[in-house]
Amino acid sequence: MKSLENQTIVITGATSGLGLSLAIQAVQEKANVVLLSRSNNALEKVAAKLKLIASENTKIEYFAADLSNQKDLEKTFKYLENIENQVDIFINNAGFGLSGEFVQNDWNQVEKMCNLNMLAVARLSYWAGNYMKKRKSGSILNISAIAAIQAQPFFGIYGATRSFITNLSLAMYKELKSYNVHVSCAHPGSFKSGFENNARINDTLAVKMLGHMSVDVVAKRTFAGLKKRKAFFVIGFPYKMIYWSSLVTPKLIGLKIMGILFKQQNPV
Repeated sequence: MKSLENQTIVITGATSGLGLSLAIQAVQEKANVVLLSRSNNALEKVAAKLKLIASENTKIEYFAADLSNQKDLEKTFKYLENIENQVDIFINNAGFGLSGEFVQNDWNQVEKMCNLNMLAVARLSYWAGNYMKKRKSGSILNISAIAAIQAQPFFGIYGATRSFITNLSLAMYKELKSYNVHVSCAHPGSFKSGFENNARINDTLAVKMLGHMSVDVVAKRTFAGLKKRKAFFVIGFPYKMIYWSSLVTPKLIGLKIMGILFKQQNPV
């Protein structure tokens, strides 16, 4: 895949952070976009913003849905099956994080995160995989995180949800390859968006040491990985180093290091 031009791209979590940056870049490359998020008002504002930079023939559509809700998911599938253009690329980006000791997290928030980060991604990937398999063409891009590669005390349940995405994506890559359906899984490190505030990780040693990447740079490198048809890729040089070192570092030593890096310095 050399270009996104004339591709129809579905993006979840498209009204802020990485999802918004992906949508902007897609439109700049003359792709059609279908934006999914919970807030209809936010989607309207993003669509209006994108129209200002889009070419005349670019189609910008949106649908409001809570992807952690089964009924909303079913409505989303019906909507996607009836849009004018076929879906060429499906990007699972929606998700959020929780930090702190797992047993001290609010269980309702844990359950909500697991539903969105895992079950919704699995269900959307299942739909997109079947949809594309019938046509024998298409790409699925799942956004995981560097947190997927090593268990992280004080950020453990989030990392576990990302490990789920990574493992599912790699299995789908192998299963769907013979049908000309490509599956990619991106693993960015920390980047500047609303995520780090909601996840309360700004006060951790990991973020203080490594800082945040530009979300626009992450979006550009995410699409670069997809275009190169990479099944698994890590974004950001320090995070690539962390990934390669994790392959040779004993798990218990890695666990100790992660515990130091992700323990909040001034917990709320």
